[in-house]
Parts: sequence; structure tokens; C-alpha cells
Amino acid sequence: MSDMVTVQVEGALGPTRKTLPQAIVLAWQTLRALPLGEDQLADLRRLFGSGAEERIRAEIRKTGKFEVCFLPLGGLEELQTVQITPVGVLTALRR
Repeated sequence: MSDMVTVQVEGALGPTRKTLPQAIVLAWQTLRALPLGEDQLADLRRLFGSGAEERIRAEIRKTGKFEVCFLPLGGLEELQTVQITPVGVLTALRR
């Protein structure tokens, strides 16, 4: 897998090309700014924290993408998605 990926956070960050480590940092910074409950934020912190690069790289090798859903607090009642894919791989966000 090339180290260049596209990262997007539904409703908060459009598709952005970065290296995988940069994409992880950007996804986490974006998620931290969203209205999330304490438990959900803690789960996402573990997912995007220590060891994230290895976990995400393994998932991309296995399935072709890394995707995780979350539910912002307040007005929104639909799950939203964080997606990281190799550059050049187009996938629709889950709906």
C-alpha cells in the first residue's frame, strides 16, 4: 500500500490527501472538535491513538479501506463515517 491515502469525516472533513500518519492525526483532530459523548470520544481516542497506524494499515490491506461510524450528539440522528482509503480508490461513504 502506498503511504498516501484519502481521509474524510462525513459532515466535517471532505476528502483530503495525506500520508497515513497525517491522515490519522487529521481524522482525530476533526473528531475531537465534534459534539461526541464521553464514552464515544474515549473509544475513538483508543482507535486513533497508540498503534493506530498499524491497525489501520492492516484493515486497509484486508478490506481495501478503513471505515468507522460514529453518532454526533444533538440534532443528528444518523450515523456518520470516518473513512481512510488508498489514493485512487473511490468508495462511497456508507448511507
